[in-house]
Amino acid sequence: LLAWIAPLAPLAWIAPVAPFAWFGPVALRGSDSRPGPEPWILALDVGQGDATAVRIPGGGVLLVDAGPRTDSRDEGRLAVEPALRAEGITRVDLALLSHAHLDHHGGFPWLAGRGWIGRLCENGSDPRGSWRRSLARGSSHPGSVVFPLCADTLLGWGDGATIRVLAAERRLPADPNSNAAENNRSLVATLRTGRGAICF
Repeated sequence: LLAWIAPLAPLAWIAPVAPFAWFGPVALRGSDSRPGPEPWILALDVGQGDATAVRIPGGGVLLVDAGPRTDSRDEGRLAVEPALRAEGITRVDLALLSHAHLDHHGGFPWLAGRGWIGRLCENGSDPRGSWRRSLARGSSHPGSVVFPLCADTLLGWGDGATIRVLAAERRLPADPNSNAAENNRSLVATLRTGRGAICF
């Protein structure tokens, strides 16, 4: 899969060529105004589920999952956005949704609707799921793009950083009526920089 995401372009051009995707440096670098920010990883307490923010060398920001949403609490609004603001972040350049469970995607509609999310990669499962409607409404914000990664994909970030996203084996055995089926379809990502690597 080859994906070229043109800087500031509203649409992604995807062609089946090779397992590589290059994100233009304008789109994925320098999302805030502080000079020369140091890279960091911030694991957020969202209760059930996950949300992890990463500042990439050079200033880009990656968000992996966004925590849950319930009738009384939206972790995108109450945990993720305040944490990003506290770190001086103004935009998430790339978001990864590991899989289509509410405790991982629940906070994304709020964040997308407020203009936080530039590009969001997800595993392409559950294409008719009702959760997609709220995400689509939020992702209609100018500059937001949601696209599935159904094959192993290498994302070039600039400054020598890469993110390798591994798509799950679709034929893993699991009861289709259990949580295990969607858990088994989770995306796994490895971020590599000149300073080391981390797996999500």
